[in-house]
Amino acid sequence: ENLRRRTARDVHDARAYAVANFARDMLSVSDNLRRALDAIPAEAKASGDAGFKALIEGVELTERAMLSA
Repeated sequence: ENLRRRTARDVHDARAYAVANFARDMLSVSDNLRRALDAIPAEAKASGDAGFKALIEGVELTERAMLSA
């Protein structure tokens, strides 16, 4: 009985630890996406380069998707 309880507790703790690590990793990714967007100069955003605008839009969409999940 003790072994069963201890095993159940260990499984619960392992799952909680895994979720916490995953959340911490996702927070780091989200922070880096925001930093990347904040580092883009305003004149670069206003440029007519379609490829650059598509990249910015992709990063913004990725950030929004992460924040809404």
